Amino acid sequence: MKNKLIRTLNGMGTGLLATLVVGTIMVQIGTLLNLSLLNEVGGFAKVFMAAAIGVGVTYALNAKPLVILHFILPAVFSLVVSKVMHQKGLIEQADLKLSLN
Repeated sequence: MKNKLIRTLNGMGTGLLATLVVGTIMVQIGTLLNLSLLNEVGGFAKVFMAAAIGVGVTYALNAKPLVILHFILPAVFSLVVSKVMHQKGLIEQADLKLSLN
């Protein structure tokens, strides 16, 4: 049980590092060097954080490729749908805010 928990947390850390941290570093370098491509790639990396964490956890737990795919597809699908809805004006950023009042 302890070994599985450690592997799970390790996979979460790997996914988080691979997207959020590396994406932030890429955006900073792109801003400093005025490279828009690096800014875009870094932005995409940060956006796919949820999918990368799912992949990191499933990979760390030695899941089969089909199981890993089932973690990627919903995250990517929901991201694409939300981007399309934002572009069409159907939702705005404040619509997704969770209020705990």
